[in-house]
Amino acid sequence: MPSWGAKPDLRLGSDAGLEVNRGIVVDEHLKTSDPVIWAAGDIAEYPDVILGRTRIEHVDHAQTSGATAGRSMAGSEEIYDHTPFFWSDAFEIGWEAIGRLDARLDTEVVDLGEGRYVVYYLDDKSRPVGVLLWGVWDSVDKARQILAEAPTDRAELRGRIV
Repeated sequence: MPSWGAKPDLRLGSDAGLEVNRGIVVDEHLKTSDPVIWAAGDIAEYPDVILGRTRIEHVDHAQTSGATAGRSMAGSEEIYDHTPFFWSDAFEIGWEAIGRLDARLDTEVVDLGEGRYVVYYLDDKSRPVGVLLWGVWDSVDKARQILAEAPTDRAELRGRIV
């Protein structure tokens, strides 16, 4: 999968002997290959419970993973199991999204009227791997649940988010 956005500078991690790939590789506790070093935010390549191993550059991820890593460093056995979302607002236009939004993927567009849309990004097995909520608010948790369930029938997607 291509990496969008900024490319992290992994030299410090690599020079320190940490496992690196598209980011500094961490486990579900955000611990690196060195048991006394954690990584969070944009630099961390982590095992997302829905998306699989990924590196994400979003505020929600940076804040949530940073807090989880801090608690882990303090002795918590907490697992980072949050699939982050991202958003943008420009005047009266706004959207929220979660998962993989890639123009090369097939899409299922649900027109909710009044300039509101839900766009599902589908993998080669017609399973949703990303959801764009255009003008649709307070539905990220519903979208996250749909990604976790990954229905393969497009008809099942219609009406799930209104």
